[in-house]
Amino acid sequence: MVHKQDVHIEVVLRPTSHISPSRVSAWLEKRLSSAVSVFQNGPLPPSCYAATGDGDGDGDGDKDDTALHISSSILRITVVDLLPNTSVSFWQTQLHIHAYAEYDTAPDKDFLDCEGDADSLPAFEQWDLPNTGLQGLWESIVVDPHIKAKLLGYCDTSECMR
Repeated sequence: MVHKQDVHIEVVLRPTSHISPSRVSAWLEKRLSSAVSVFQNGPLPPSCYAATGDGDGDGDGDKDDTALHISSSILRITVVDLLPNTSVSFWQTQLHIHAYAEYDTAPDKDFLDCEGDADSLPAFEQWDLPNTGLQGLWESIVVDPHIKAKLLGYCDTSECMR
């Protein structure tokens, strides 16, 4: 049995997109199987997911969500969380496609009132996530990759417990 390496692909949808992320993920997985032979960290070029006029590519005759409509809903696609300076052949991968739209709103802030001080101290900021204002922050954290994986696992588990 061949061990497949997990490859995570982030698909950022345009804020105006009305296509479900699961539909985009399914379409893109089929598309990438023929368009990409090797994965490495970083953005995928638009040619990997550009529409070719072949319908939606799933063979079910559903023309509501055409390939053109789906591909035009994609803002960017990035391969993430591979070890630095590594590449993985498509046949060795287990793709995990995460499609989402980012908010572009400013954080909500609350302030502490300090007596005798004209300036209030910020008590907290609450962001709508994922947010364009935080783009690139995860990649800027320099720690062992296993620590990031554990952190993501912890976050995933805590989300399930809510």
